[in-house]
Amino acid sequence: VDRDETARLSEGNRAVVTNDLEAANATADILSPKPFPAPVVGSLINLLRSFGQPFVRLFLPQLARQQQFNAHVARHMNQLQKTIEELRNAAEELSRLEERFAERSEAIDRRFSEKDAEKDAAFSSISARFNEAAKVHDEIEGQIGELMALRSMLRTAVERAPASSEAGRITKKTVTTKTPEIEPTSWSQLTEWMEDEDYRSFQDRFRGNPEVIAERMREHVVRFDGVEGRVADLGCGRGEFLDLLAEAGIDAIGVEINATDAEECRRRGHDAVVSDLLEWLSEQKDDSLGGVFMAQVIEHLAPPDWQRFVELAAAKLEAGGRFVVETINPGSLYALARAYVVDPTHIRPVHPELLSFLARRSGLCAVDVQFQAPVPDEERPTGLAFFQGDTSVEMSEELAAIREAMSRLDQICCAPQEYTLQATRPALREPA
Repeated sequence: VDRDETARLSEGNRAVVTNDLEAANATADILSPKPFPAPVVGSLINLLRSFGQPFVRLFLPQLARQQQFNAHVARHMNQLQKTIEELRNAAEELSRLEERFAERSEAIDRRFSEKDAEKDAAFSSISARFNEAAKVHDEIEGQIGELMALRSMLRTAVERAPASSEAGRITKKTVTTKTPEIEPTSWSQLTEWMEDEDYRSFQDRFRGNPEVIAERMREHVVRFDGVEGRVADLGCGRGEFLDLLAEAGIDAIGVEINATDAEECRRRGHDAVVSDLLEWLSEQKDDSLGGVFMAQVIEHLAPPDWQRFVELAAAKLEAGGRFVVETINPGSLYALARAYVVDPTHIRPVHPELLSFLARRSGLCAVDVQFQAPVPDEERPTGLAFFQGDTSVEMSEELAAIREAMSRLDQICCAPQEYTLQATRPALREPA
């Protein structure tokens, strides 16, 4: 019998038992007088019954015992019915718990099945990587063996070579060379080999769509809220950030070494000058700028120019002026391999701790570094998603060690691609 049929039979039995209990409770007291329905005669008979009740109990003790028995039976039946109701409710609650347990069990089974599939895929990927590494290792060992054999052959040939005369002997000479000093190269010098139009085409190809760049730079606009002086966008490029500043009602000027880009900025209604950014900064009055902004430019400067740039910017900012620099994160191997080496005008990336040190040393305060542009999940090494997943899942010591190693590898290879440093010119100059 299915559950619905059982419930239907149970409800029918409950109705029968309830009716029987009501009848038993109503007739259990056989000695109590029952009201007679007739108006006059009934009242007289009921009165006689009331006076005759003690005599009935006196002369008919068996009726009293029967009434006592009936009362006990009715009381026990009522208690039994109450117990049955409690058991029925408990059975229904148990049935609900059983259904919930079945649902949870199915969910857990699905979860374990998914994790097993992910684990198998991760182990397959790792196994393939190890096999590739082993193959490369074997190839390198083979090449080393060949080089060792070649060296042995050359040594034997030299030892067997005839030495008929002093002139024919092989003599060793010490050659000394002086490494020429390399002067630091500025950004403007690096771009001399590439025409303005060529570099503009290069930017369009590798920097990205202007609308996408503008959307990424929008978060920097709020960093200049409340400044009074003009904001200088150093290396303004195609003018994406100048557009955003104008949209926010912030007065700004663009400084760009590329004449084609500067002309494009002016065509879009912005004030832009063609100049080397360090030269332009040095020509400005002290305490005259409300903000200095530089995005993806400082890596084009030589290391000696980093400190000069930060010191000049700090000197030209007014009290409360903002200093904001966005650049590539050298702590991300992904960013270095996929973006930094593409641009031939890059000189060296700047570590965020070094840039923070230079900012504080130049008298800026409230130095803050924020990382952005995470590596897309589809670009991360296969298997990292599993090893960085649910840490509540128990695993063996070997698998836990692999997870820890993969997590460290992810932190090195797939750290955020960019960072932004923000600092403020204090009201009073702080000592270096």
